[in-house]
Amino acid sequence: MQNLYTNRNSKKDFVQNGLYESANEGMDIFIASAFFTEFDVINMLLEKNCHVRIVVRLGFPTSPSALKNLLNNNSIEARFYTSHSFHPKMYIFGDKSVLIGSANLTRSAILTNQEVMVGLPSDDSRFDELTHLFSEYWDEAEVLN
Repeated sequence: MQNLYTNRNSKKDFVQNGLYESANEGMDIFIASAFFTEFDVINMLLEKNCHVRIVVRLGFPTSPSALKNLLNNNSIEARFYTSHSFHPKMYIFGDKSVLIGSANLTRSAILTNQEVMVGLPSDDSRFDELTHLFSEYWDEAEVLN
């Protein structure tokens, strides 16, 4: 695998695999995803003792029950946008790597939709710019409560 995830059965290159494989024990994870319905991925990160910062967009198809699961956990910080222009799909794994592409944090996006996610290592010249971009999203978003 060359850090390319597309949900092809023939290659077993599911986005979910990229998310699981990229997360290390105790890592800080930063997620910007327009749509959020899949708490199972967040739960897997929590099982690895990761700290998660997530920014999502409120509104369909983002799931109120998935959002509720983000609350009241010291290992999760969550913020949101209401603007329809917030549409990123970015998953940063500490200072190690970033997955960027078309997959929202929904069951269909991480397992069945035709998606394209590309992994970039931290020594890629775009890594620092992407982490800065996440910080901008975070600072501009509202706290989920």
